[in-house]
Amino acid sequence: LNTAWQLRSNEPLTALQTAKNALDLAVEEENKSAQSMALNYIGVIHTNLAANDLALDYHKAALKVAENANDKEQLGYSYNNIGGIYGYQNNLSAAIENIQKAIKIFDEIEDRTGLAYCSINIGKLYKNQQNYDKSLQYFNRALEISNNIDNEDLHARILLDIANI
Repeated sequence: LNTAWQLRSNEPLTALQTAKNALDLAVEEENKSAQSMALNYIGVIHTNLAANDLALDYHKAALKVAENANDKEQLGYSYNNIGGIYGYQNNLSAAIENIQKAIKIFDEIEDRTGLAYCSINIGKLYKNQQNYDKSLQYFNRALEISNNIDNEDLHARILLDIANI
């Protein structure tokens, strides 16, 4: 799954096949956490390919698997990803509702990376509404979080989001 995640932007079709293979293996091994993660990765890859409806289906499937497995981390990522898709679809209330659910979960399990991704998604929502001050506030919040965790890719992504305001 790590390979799929690393390839998601530059080689999305390879990443997609890798994630689908990982999903098949996770199903075979009855590993619900890996299933949910693979479904979320497939959803993110479809988002990168501008297939938002398909991405939403995968994220909702990941949500169901995470709920059944009581996997709070993947539950949080599923809600955040679903919120991001609703944001792309200009469904602001559904986007905020799902991202807030993710924030609650990530706060509970103290997942700083998840909280950073939530702040990024909220920043993007405000950017799409041309509320650049509010957008910058959330991107800076994500940047502050990323300064305290070891994730260079996340840090670079946030800096790029800030630069694109």
